[in-house]
Order: sequence, then structure tokens, then C-alpha cells
Amino acid sequence: MRMIEISAPGSVRQAFAMEVPGDIRALRVNASGTRAAAATVDGQVLTLEVIDSAPVWRLWAAGRRCRALAWSPDGEQLAAEIDRRLVVGDAAGGRDTGAHVEDASDLVWWKQHTIAIATPIAWPPIALYAPGGEALGTLAPVVRPVGTHSPKLAVARDVEALAFSYVQDVVAVFAATADCREVPPPSASVPSTSALTHHLRLSADASRAAVVAAPMQAESLTDIRTADLATQTFLPAIRIAASAVLAFSPQLSAGYCAPRGKKQVIRWSAAEPPVLLGVTPEPMWGLEVVGRQLWMWSWRRLAILDLADKNDSG
Repeated sequence: MRMIEISAPGSVRQAFAMEVPGDIRALRVNASGTRAAAATVDGQVLTLEVIDSAPVWRLWAAGRRCRALAWSPDGEQLAAEIDRRLVVGDAAGGRDTGAHVEDASDLVWWKQHTIAIATPIAWPPIALYAPGGEALGTLAPVVRPVGTHSPKLAVARDVEALAFSYVQDVVAVFAATADCREVPPPSASVPSTSALTHHLRLSADASRAAVVAAPMQAESLTDIRTADLATQTFLPAIRIAASAVLAFSPQLSAGYCAPRGKKQVIRWSAAEPPVLLGVTPEPMWGLEVVGRQLWMWSWRRLAILDLADKNDSG
């Protein structure tokens, strides 16, 4: 690993950086920040561990395309949808479970023994599987979407809750018992002006869900809408640059964004205006907050920045 500079007016931060052996399509970090997994554009899934201060990448599985991947709550197992098959394994390698998956739009490891997969072409839209590939049933929100959609999933590890959203105006949250709440309360239909969900996050205690719409081509700004699940209402929106990649603090009150095509990482907050965290050597294509670290990646480079200031990690 080597160091790179993340500079801002009046400050220069150092971040650990490493090259990735492939063009990154998606990247996920386990909850403890000890391992990462990257899906590349050519269909490979690679796992990363840092051994004796050196990054070690391993080929975990390969196919034509990996659409989604997620770590188990204990950080020891990885699940991925590869070529419409569910692949599961430890950090050393994955195996085909034999479960057929229809075009996953998202995948999360909900509970230690339950993998949830969202699909845009089936109803109910959430399929549940055991790590061995056995089907465990399905889940569906009350309000059914109309037209094309690409649903997103999110989990709250502390209380084993699962969130689902296909448009920005509706969030469904399933408790560990599979009981469902929807925000706003269920109605006969969803407004036709609702934008499709692009990002979805659930706070650690499942009290809030943050939803970001897929930006329209002509838009320069987009909204982060946070749903208060106790009152089943949306809080005032936070405006950020459209097409930005996002990372959230555990309670969703702050986070980071990297505007597409710009060499910047910006810290946003519900309580104050956006602040430039730093200028990066190249535009970032993904961000994730893991503990007191910000993981950032471009096509072929991964960087890890320590968030030393308590305000940084929200």
C-alpha cells in the first residue's frame, strides 16, 4: 500500500491507497473493515485482506456478470449473484448454491442465515434464501409498483430490520418477524411523478431510512429524503449534486458524496452546509463509511481514509 493526499483549504489528509486488479463495478466492505469484495466489469469477484500491511487480492468467483454482492453480519461469508445464480462462500472462495436468481437489482445479507434478493421483474419482489441456496419464501410491500423499477434493499444490523424501496416516495421496512411498515402509509397507488430509487440506507437502529432518487439527465441537484419510521413521515430534504455517489453515517444524519466526474469528496449534514473534505487524485466512483474510516474507490484504485475528527464520522 502507499499513501495519497486528500487536500482541502487549510488541511492535507493522508489516505492508504492500493491498485485493484480489475475495473470495479461494485465494492462491499464487511462491518469490521477487515475484508472487502469487488465485482469487476469482466465478471470476476475478488476479495481483499490486508496481511502484514500488504493488500492481498484473491479470485473468489468468476462468470460473465456479477450484479450484486454482500457480506454476512459476522463478516466471514460473502454472497453474490453471478449470471443469475446465488454464489456463497468464505473469503477464500465461493460456490454455486444451485439457486436460480432472476436479474437481481440488489442483494443484502439480512440475518446471519438469511440472504434477501430484490428483483425488478418478479412479484413478490423480495426472495429469501439460506446460505446453502434453499428458498425460504418471499416478501412484498403493500403498495405494488407500476411500470419499470429497480428496487433497492438495506439492512439495520442492530435490530435485523430490512428496508425496501422502488420509488423515492415509498419505503417498506420489514422487522425480523417479517412484519411490514410502509412510509407513507399504504395507499392504492404511488404518485406517477415519483422518481425511481437509486440509493437506500437504513439507520443502525432502524428508526430512519434515507432514499435518494435516480437523477434525471438534465438535473444538477437531487434530494436525500429521510423517512422517520416512528411517525411514518419524511423529514426536510437535503440537496446534493446529482449523480453523486454517496456514503452515510450510521444514523443517516450526515455523510459524504463524490460528484460524478469531479475530483472532490464533500461532507454533507442535515445541520450545516456541505463542506469540502478534500480533493482526490481522480474522480471517485464509490464511497462507504465503515466505523471510523471512509473507503473510496475509482475504476482501479481503492483508498482508505481515517476519519479522525468525531464530526467526520457523523
